[in-house]
Amino acid sequence: MGLLSVAVFVLLWTSCCYGKSTRVALLVASVSELKGYQQNDVRCANFDITVCTEECFLGFQRDAKGCIVSCQCKASGLFDGDIIMTAEEARTHFDPNFRAASRKLKRWNNIKGTGGTFVIPYTLHRSVRQNMHKTRIILSALRNFEEKTCLRFRSRSKEIDHIEFTNGNKCASNYGRVGGKQEIYIGNGCDKEQGTIMHEIMHALGFFHEHSRPDRDRYVKIQLENVLLGDRFNFNKLSGRVIDSMGSPYDYQSVMHYGGYSFSKNEQPTIIDRRSNTPAVAQRKGFSSEDIKQINSMYKCRNYRFNWYYK
Repeated sequence: MGLLSVAVFVLLWTSCCYGKSTRVALLVASVSELKGYQQNDVRCANFDITVCTEECFLGFQRDAKGCIVSCQCKASGLFDGDIIMTAEEARTHFDPNFRAASRKLKRWNNIKGTGGTFVIPYTLHRSVRQNMHKTRIILSALRNFEEKTCLRFRSRSKEIDHIEFTNGNKCASNYGRVGGKQEIYIGNGCDKEQGTIMHEIMHALGFFHEHSRPDRDRYVKIQLENVLLGDRFNFNKLSGRVIDSMGSPYDYQSVMHYGGYSFSKNEQPTIIDRRSNTPAVAQRKGFSSEDIKQINSMYKCRNYRFNWYYK
């Protein structure tokens, strides 16, 4: 099932994936590790990484090829591949040394509906409304949440916190409720299957990718040698000390699971299903039963008629 995180370590937006900083409790790469990756990539030989001394929440500035070009930290980026985040948001939520704000996940339980439901206001950007197919598949995805959980999506009136579905060149979403208008990008190609849209909505609800679970290595094998250097951060594993999977078993059928060839640089598999020793198969048709269990558990849908999905 999609990984629920009450608090998580920040994944660095760099080509390095598995290094740990001993200076702060964050999953970040050291400068020496970055140097090794930079020197091993002939495309990135023009910049001397040894002059950089700072470690960044979302990584160093990079060019279009993914090469580090500056010691300046990225101000924003895509956390774990498709989660929109600024460096300040990352620090506010995940740095244990930052005392100015709570790191607790903000859920969409601020507006109560009837019968134990929660209302999530949303709008469709004009670029979406003008696309009949995209409009239909977004509304279909929202109906799936309403049919199987206690969440109710309603057209925004004057609510401050709300979701806007918009077009763009990516499939991406914020993590949790960030306050004010937050966009879910449904770019070209993201509307082929409603499960892709459901995947991005689940990020907004507070879920991470299945392959990031702390116990994932018992169920899948990550083959980093087949992953582009600039994409290896997408395969970081989150710590069990800060992750609450709520007793849900590893779910190969989750709408939050990556496919076996995700981010492959050579058409070779990147995620191997240990049960069959074959590439993992992602599905974007809709929820698995474990997806539904965890949404209802997270939002405490105890009085909802579909609470038989979990015990």
